[in-house]
Amino acid sequence: TLKLLRQRLTVLNTIITIAPMLGLLGTVTGLMRCFNLLGKGVAIYEPAEMSLGISEALITTVAGLVIAVIATVFYNYFNARLNSYLFDYNQALGEGIDG
Repeated sequence: TLKLLRQRLTVLNTIITIAPMLGLLGTVTGLMRCFNLLGKGVAIYEPAEMSLGISEALITTVAGLVIAVIATVFYNYFNARLNSYLFDYNQALGEGIDG
């Protein structure tokens, strides 16, 4: 079970690392949409189109951060459990050697 727990911690750590990056990627694409509209002059006549790009940027940023925060909570919980198991295991080994 310890091996499986370590593997899952690796997956959680990857999610924690990648989620904000994907959120940032969405932010960049949303802002690119806004600047593209500004460059074409559309934003002046269609503010709703401009707000879609801003909305895309904000939603993806929030999503990436929320995913990373939730994954961090689970990572810390499972990491603490793993450390507890390892501590108990080492204690049991120490008692076996001393006893």
